[in-house]
Amino acid sequence: MLNVWRQAWAAAAERYGALPALQEEGRQLSYARLALEADSFRQHYEGQPDWLIGRCVCIPWVSARSSLPELIGLWLAGGVWIACEPSAAADPAVASITQRVQGSLEGRAGWQSLLRSSGSMGQPKWIVRGWRQALNEASLYRQRLDLPAGSTSTMLVNPWFGASTKHLLAGLLGGWQQRFGSAEALEGGDLLYGTPSQLLALGEETLSAGYHWISLTGEPCRASVWPQLQRWGALDARCLNAFGASETGVIADQVLPLHADWCGFEGTPCLGKQVAVVGDDGRPMTSPDDIGRIQVRGDALAEGVLMQVGDGWSLDSFLQPDGTMRVLTADLGLWSERHGLQLLGRSNELLKRHGEWIDLSSLRRLLEAQPEIRRVQLMDGEQGLVAWLERDVEAGRTLELEALEVRLRESLGDPRLLPQCLLALDQFPMNANGKVDLGLLRGSVEQPERLGANRWPPLPAIPVLHPLLDSLDHAQLLAAWRPCNLLWCGGGLRELQSSRPPELGLVQQIFPGCPSTWRGPNGASLEVLAREQVDTLLRSTESHLGQRFWLGGYSVAAWLSYAMAAELLERGHGVAGVILLDPVNPWSPTYQWAWRRRVARLWRSGAGRRWYPGLSAQQLHQKAWLQELLGQWQIPALNCPLILISGSWPAALPPGQLSRLTPHSNHWPVSAAEHHEVLSDPVLVDQWTGWIWNHLRRASG
Repeated sequence: MLNVWRQAWAAAAERYGALPALQEEGRQLSYARLALEADSFRQHYEGQPDWLIGRCVCIPWVSARSSLPELIGLWLAGGVWIACEPSAAADPAVASITQRVQGSLEGRAGWQSLLRSSGSMGQPKWIVRGWRQALNEASLYRQRLDLPAGSTSTMLVNPWFGASTKHLLAGLLGGWQQRFGSAEALEGGDLLYGTPSQLLALGEETLSAGYHWISLTGEPCRASVWPQLQRWGALDARCLNAFGASETGVIADQVLPLHADWCGFEGTPCLGKQVAVVGDDGRPMTSPDDIGRIQVRGDALAEGVLMQVGDGWSLDSFLQPDGTMRVLTADLGLWSERHGLQLLGRSNELLKRHGEWIDLSSLRRLLEAQPEIRRVQLMDGEQGLVAWLERDVEAGRTLELEALEVRLRESLGDPRLLPQCLLALDQFPMNANGKVDLGLLRGSVEQPERLGANRWPPLPAIPVLHPLLDSLDHAQLLAAWRPCNLLWCGGGLRELQSSRPPELGLVQQIFPGCPSTWRGPNGASLEVLAREQVDTLLRSTESHLGQRFWLGGYSVAAWLSYAMAAELLERGHGVAGVILLDPVNPWSPTYQWAWRRRVARLWRSGAGRRWYPGLSAQQLHQKAWLQELLGQWQIPALNCPLILISGSWPAALPPGQLSRLTPHSNHWPVSAAEHHEVLSDPVLVDQWTGWIWNHLRRASG
């Protein structure tokens, strides 16, 4: 295949010798001059005494004028381009490859380039793109656009980006005049090539003449981008929307009249590639409603992924025993009723519930319909579904996240689609390849201020222990688990979260509501309730509670934490300690005397209801149930540390009662004359939250 490239370039250089191949800052470089300079670099490389076909060379891309002739010369000499931006040239992996990968690996000669993936989807990979893929992609791209020699093409995407190889080679072999960078884009021309994010960043400058083709790569084309594309297109302009990956090249594409209405991606699989939507078992899915990962087979995919093995490197080939290549991508899609391929996004951008992917299209459409929002980026992380929103600054309207959350709750038919948090900023960050930097967004969810973003709710969502958790909820709960964890029930949770050290875990314990069938003193048992909650805890965490596991709570709910600790100890699980924040005194007559409990229950359900104007009948019923729970409970002693944080209000637990609970106790008094002051007084909140976290940090070593 190397000779096929050499012959194709020689034919192009001879055919288009007088035409301009490159324009930069008003100066042109002809095909004849470019070929002459490239041949000089070819001789330079081939003249090296240790030169071998397949030798890896790093050429940081500085500018088209200085870097393109050297790159073509390297390719003509059979060298492999380690493509990167200048700042990545010092990467130790680059030095390792150039020193250790000499000549062909595993009998494969004539590689075209080693390309990093965008870096926006996690750890970068080294993708080996061979000549058969590169030339095939370029040929199909030229046929799709059908541009004659001499056409002007502006390339916004950096040449080290994997998908740009097809465009660069198509232009070189098709006689196009190529320009690079956003400054050149204002001159108009025949073809504009870039990512949707790059086109949005160009702004609304007016062109003297629009482009006849706009070719998109790297990202889905959302509805918010379409008006910008229309401003840059000529009257007869068309948009080529391509979907693919560095490993596969273009998988499917669609051509849209640029001045028609926007529509979502529904592409036609490319010639020579067999595309399938497969389930977790690897079997193809054919129903229009089935969502799965996209698998591609073909004769011209990437050669494989370069993997570091010890001090050397090995090629993890995509080649199958039958001679074809196969890649299972991380992209999700489905087949439409018209047999078009619809792209739904990356697998880490969608929800998976009970083994099935959930389409987030309805949530995306609802968010993009808001006049204050220009773009939306959804992602599923440790805390659940997260929605990043790019404000439409030019709309002149304020984006109120709290009000938006209310609208979402009212409008979404499926509560699973409600984001755990909304984050808004003026402009999405872009990585070096011109795409939205998803890695930076993902890493800024808990620190949005570093991007100048606002967040609602203001604090990260707290994992919740609940009996109705599904498999994804379990995974998110375990992801939040640390070596030292605090399971907290009742008030004070947000106060703890606001000052939580990152090395300590915090999970919410829900206090169950009163059963609708409860009508009297029988059937209220804190032991049974604690036993059920411990079952849920151990099932959800697979009995992995961390090295040190604490339980705690506020007011009446604190005693559920205490009862769960007793149940865990009885089952042989370790409990580091229990924290009671201003708990009620369960030995007071209010709880211990049965007649007091009965009178209170009847009073709340009858004439005394008017004394509680702010509480509903259900809330009053709950209070009576809680009173009965504590009153009938035979409080066991604990063989673990117990910390009491309490004020001086009349119904608080007296410190003297601690000896009845455990010999291992501490009392930290707070100056709260009223029960609510423990949570409402900022000074007291800072005091007791600091005590708790400092104590857990010291106890965990």
